[in-house]
Amino acid sequence: MLFAYRIYYSLLIFSIVKKEEYKMFRFRFLIINVFLMAVVFAQTSLIPSKTISYSLLSEKYNGVGESARPVWDTIVRIPEAAWIRLRFGKVNLGNGSYIQIKSLLDSSTQHLNAKTLLEWYNTSAFFNGNAVEVKLFVEPNDVDIYTEINEVIAGEYLEKATGIESICGIDDDRVRSFNNAVGRIIQAGCTGWIVSNGLHVTAGHCIGSGTSVLQFNVPNSLPDGTIQHPPAKDQYSIDQQSIVYQNGGLGNDWAVFKVFNNSETGLQPIEAYKVSFSVAQGLTSNKFRVTGYGVDGPAPYFGSSSPRNSDSQTQQTHVGSNINSSGTIIRHTADTQPGNSGSPIIDENTGSAVGVHTNGGCGSTGGSNSGTSTYNSNFWSALNKKIVVTLDQKLSDGSRLINTDIGIWNGVSFSEIKITEQPPKMDFTVGMREVLRGHQQIVSNEKYRVWERNQVEQLDTVENHRGFTILLDDQNLTSRFHPTHP
Repeated sequence: MLFAYRIYYSLLIFSIVKKEEYKMFRFRFLIINVFLMAVVFAQTSLIPSKTISYSLLSEKYNGVGESARPVWDTIVRIPEAAWIRLRFGKVNLGNGSYIQIKSLLDSSTQHLNAKTLLEWYNTSAFFNGNAVEVKLFVEPNDVDIYTEINEVIAGEYLEKATGIESICGIDDDRVRSFNNAVGRIIQAGCTGWIVSNGLHVTAGHCIGSGTSVLQFNVPNSLPDGTIQHPPAKDQYSIDQQSIVYQNGGLGNDWAVFKVFNNSETGLQPIEAYKVSFSVAQGLTSNKFRVTGYGVDGPAPYFGSSSPRNSDSQTQQTHVGSNINSSGTIIRHTADTQPGNSGSPIIDENTGSAVGVHTNGGCGSTGGSNSGTSTYNSNFWSALNKKIVVTLDQKLSDGSRLINTDIGIWNGVSFSEIKITEQPPKMDFTVGMREVLRGHQQIVSNEKYRVWERNQVEQLDTVENHRGFTILLDDQNLTSRFHPTHP
C-alpha cells in the first residue's frame, strides 16, 4: 500500500514538471515518503452485513395451564445469509413469557424474556446459517402476549477484503490460541478482554454502533474468511450506558465497559470462564504478547486484503519486542492485523496486561505496532472503578443493630465503623479485597452467624473475619446474627 502511494506521487511529479525542474521537487517527495512511513492505522475489521426489512407480527395470547407453553412459531429464512440476527419491534412478554430463537444449522438457542430482551436492545444473539426457528412461550398468568420481528441483520459472505497489513517482518508468526479471557467484539470487528475486577476493555476507536456483542469460544471461520458465531451461551450484550472511553489517537485510545449477564446462563464472563487479566503499570519488559481476533490469509497480505482463510478473525497470539515504549504509548513488534484493535498488550514475564493494542504500523522492512499503556491516567482510573457499598448488621428478625460496630482491616488493625439508623456507605474499589469483621459481642441473646452479600448468605465460610473481592454489582454487605440457643 505504501509502495503504491510512492509510485503514484512519483508519476504525479513527472507529469507536472519538466525534467530539468524535477530536482526542485525531490525534497517534497522525500517528505511525503517520511510521512507515509510514520502513519499508523487503527485496526478494526467491520463485519459485512445488510439489514433487511421484515414484517411479522404474532397474534395475542393468554396464558393457561400450570407452565409456559408454546403458542406461536415461525421460520425466518434469508437464503443468501451466512448468519442471522433478529431485531424485534413491539413486544409484550408479561412477567414470565419468553421468545426462543434456534439456529437450524447448529441448534444454538437463545431465550429472551422481558428483562433480557431489553438488555439485548430488542435484538437477538448472532446465529449461524440462513434460517432460525422462532417460538413464543406464554406463562400461565400472562395476558395479551405477542411479539413482532421487523428487521433481520443478514451476514454477507466475504467476497473482497481490503485493509492495511501490520505484520512485523516477512512472515506472519501468529499462532492459534485459546485464552478465554479474550473475546471478539462484533460487528465492529475488534477484540475485548476481561479484567480481574469483572470489567472489560477494548480500544476507544472500536466504540460505536458496531460495538454490540462480546463473544467467547469463537469457532473457525468459513474457508473464505466469513466469520462464524459461538453458541448464544458464549455471547454477551454490551451495556452501552456503561462505556467509558477516549478516542484521542496514540496513547489516548481506550475503552472500559460492562456486559449484561448471559441470557442463557445468567453469568458474567469472569464467572463463566474463570479467567481474567490483572492490570499493572510497567513498560520495562523486553517482550510483549498480543492476543486477539485479527484477520488472516495467505502471504503476502495475510488477510488484510483478499483472500482470507478459516483462521481469519479467530483468536491468535504472538510475542514481539518492546520498542522503546514510554509514557502512555506502547510500541511493539507482535504481529497484528485488522481486528486486533482492543487486544490486551501482555507483559510476557508477568502475564499482566499493561495496555490495549490500537494501531498497526509494522511492515516487512521494519516499524512497530502500538497501543495505549495503563500509564494513561484516565484509562487507569476507569480500570480501577470505585463503587458505593452499604455496610449493615442485623438480628435474625431483620432489625438493625444500631450502635454496634463493623471492622474494616486497614493493613494493621480493624477500623471500627459504627452502624447507625442510616447504615454507613463505603467507597470501595472494584477488584480490591476488603476484609470485614462483624460485631463480636452477644446482643439480645444473638451473635454473629454469617455474612450476606446483596441479601444472599455466603455459606462457603461462616468465619467472622471475612474477605470480599469487591465486584461491580456489590450493593450491600451485611453481618447477620442468630440466636445463641433455640
